[in-house]
Parts: sequence; structure tokens; C-alpha cells
Amino acid sequence: KTKELSDKLDGTWNTRFETQQKDYFSTIKDSFGSISNAIIKNISVNPKIADTGLGIADVNLRNAVDEVQTVRGLVDNYKARAEKAATDAEKKTFEDMASKMETILSSSITETTKIVAASGVELNVGTDGFKAMTEISANIGVIKDSAVLTSTLDAMKTLTGTGRSTSFNTFVKNITRG
Repeated sequence: KTKELSDKLDGTWNTRFETQQKDYFSTIKDSFGSISNAIIKNISVNPKIADTGLGIADVNLRNAVDEVQTVRGLVDNYKARAEKAATDAEKKTFEDMASKMETILSSSITETTKIVAASGVELNVGTDGFKAMTEISANIGVIKDSAVLTSTLDAMKTLTGTGRSTSFNTFVKNITRG
């Protein structure tokens, strides 16, 4: 009888513990979702999060590059947190957030590339366009999700030929290898 009672109690306690654990991780996931949504809204309302330090004079282009760098920082942060996660569930939550941020990074990269294309600036070393596209090139390497990376490169390929400068078109071809 004692064994039966012990087994029954163990089952009850294990069920309660599992329920509490699921609730706990659900709360953590919701909190991170809320935080990332607030960050995303802040980026869309106030894209100038942090100065790139690249010395880009064009305000629109500087704001776009600032957004790329800010979102990249979030991607890096979530990936680092995933590596240090205490549990598999926590690790998955951080990996999911990093994945979402990679999608936003992809969008920011594409929009910044469009701004450079529309500006018509030549991409000579030291120009705002060159600085922006060099930053874009560096940030594409952060995207590890193959579908997001393919989508980003495809979007950039469609911009080839839309730039009003030949150096832009060459730069994009080199980035996308296409």
C-alpha cells in the first residue's frame, strides 16, 4: 500500500511540476515576445537607435544603417543567450527570438539597399553609399537561417540594375554573387 501511495503521489507531484514548468516557460516566452515587439515598434517609430559611428552624412541613409546595426545587435544578443540557456526550452525560446530578429534584419538590409539604389550615389571608397553597402555586406553574414538568407539575397538581386550608379549594381552583384 505504501508503494502504491508513493507512486500515486509521485505521479501527482510530477504532473504539477510539469504544469508549473510549462507555465513558467510560457511566461518567459511571452515576456520576450513583448520585449521584442516593443523594440520592433521603437525601431519603426524611431529608427535612429544608435549612431553607426560610420560618419554617414545622409540622414536617411544613416538612420537605415543604424537600424541594421541595432537589429543585428539583437540577433547577436539572442544567439548568445541561447548558448548560455539553462534549459532546452529556454534555449529554444532564445533561438526563436534570434530567428525572428534575422527576418527583421533581412528587411532592414533590403530597405537600406533600396535607399542606396535610389540615392544614385557612386560607391567610391569613403562615400556614404560605400560605407552603407559595406555594412550591409557584413550584416548579411549574420543571417544563418537559410530561407531568410536566400530571401534576402533574392531581394537584393532584384535591386541589381535599379541603382542609378553603375558602382551600385556592381557592388550588389558582388554581394549576391549573381
